[in-house]
Parts: sequence; C-alpha cells; structure tokens
Amino acid sequence: MNLETFEYRGVAVPIDLSKSSELECANIWYYGDTLEHTITVLANVLINVQHLTLDTACEPPKVRSYTIL
Repeated sequence: MNLETFEYRGVAVPIDLSKSSELECANIWYYGDTLEHTITVLANVLINVQHLTLDTACEPPKVRSYTIL
C-alpha cells in the first residue's frame, strides 16, 4: 500500500501503517487516549511523515493522591 496522505477521525484504535513507506502527510482527529501515549505512538508509527495535523481530546494524566496522617 503506497499512501501519500492518511486521514482518520474517530476513537483511538490501532492502525498499521508500517507498509506505507511513502506516507508524507497525516491528518488525525481522535479522542480517548493520553497525550503522552499519543506522542509516543505517533513518533514510532509515522516515521516518514513530514506534515502532521493532530486534533485530539486527550484524557487527563492520572494523578495519585496521598493522605498523610
């Protein structure tokens, strides 16, 4: 598959683009993940992309609370 442009809108789902070596442009609109995970995954998957548009509604990071007695 020789995609030059990839567009996705919807919930966060795994999509294999590893065989798209000519992919240069990605436009992604999605929700349902943390920003940290999103950046990590995109950096590993979209290695040839030169132009990225990312619009996401991310979950807030999980914060642990402690009670001091």
